[in-house]
Amino acid sequence: MLIVVGCAPVTKQPQITSAQAQKEAELQAEMAVRRIVAMNERANAIYHPIRKANAELCGDMARYTLGVPTQMLQTTTGSLRDAYARLYGVNERHPAVVAVVKGSNADRAGIRQGDVLWGLGGIEMRPGNLVAAINGPGPWKLDILRAGQPLQLEVGAEKVCGYPLSVSGIEAVNAYADGKEIVITAGMMRFVESDAELALVLSHEMAHNTMDHLGKQRGNEFVGVLIGAVIQGVVGGYGMTDLGAQAGRAAFGQEFEGEADYVGVYYAARAGYDVSNAAQLWRRMGVVHPASIHLEGSTHPSTAKRFMAIEETVKEIDGKRSRGEALVPDMKEEVGQ
Repeated sequence: MLIVVGCAPVTKQPQITSAQAQKEAELQAEMAVRRIVAMNERANAIYHPIRKANAELCGDMARYTLGVPTQMLQTTTGSLRDAYARLYGVNERHPAVVAVVKGSNADRAGIRQGDVLWGLGGIEMRPGNLVAAINGPGPWKLDILRAGQPLQLEVGAEKVCGYPLSVSGIEAVNAYADGKEIVITAGMMRFVESDAELALVLSHEMAHNTMDHLGKQRGNEFVGVLIGAVIQGVVGGYGMTDLGAQAGRAAFGQEFEGEADYVGVYYAARAGYDVSNAAQLWRRMGVVHPASIHLEGSTHPSTAKRFMAIEETVKEIDGKRSRGEALVPDMKEEVGQ
């Protein structure tokens, strides 16, 4: 016969009720939400001038915006949904304002956190239709619900690059662009030491989108698959299409990153940020993450190369300013010209 004897704690611990634990859990969730929202406020305050100053360089992706990052319950992290609903009125029917970009038209018009965007000109609108309807400078008669009470405010829209920004609570030091939007992590928000460094990071990511790097990588991946399929058909064997796709994705990876650095410095400078010392970001990145000091063998340039290239770009911008030239990135001449 097998007898199992377990060992139990021998200390007299505080007894916490489920109700007490639930109350504390709600408080911690609200603290987490406020932290993320505060970072979103800071990031968008830095990003808004960049979007606005470079709208003319964004081509077909220039959009009109009211300057109010919104959220809906369907797109909210499950564990924090209730906290967003309590703090900012986030719901499933209409977008709720979780932050107002400082200095934006919405800020000047008096839109506040927690306002729910109900419609335009007295007509209730779906979220997507509301965004699409803001297709010019206005002013627009925006219908909102504030603490459940209807209110109409007149707001002018601003033309910006149409890539919204959000902050992820992830602690890794990172930022990325997917061709439609930009995401920066909480870790990167803490890593940057100045508004100019944050502007450089956000401008870099916006440049990935404006220069269509994701689309070009997908094109390279497709070409790689085709080449791999041809090789597989000629020499036999399997897996060549996958290898071709990987090679295609990696093709020009460092060049795309370098281009985003180059164009991004221009974007930040055009928005009025002091980029003269912003390259220090990459020296500190090399110090904190020594693996990034490498000189080859990665999809990203080394921090050494990035620092030097940004320094040269700053000199190029200073030269153009001294000569009274437009601050526009230099482009390669088309083949055949």
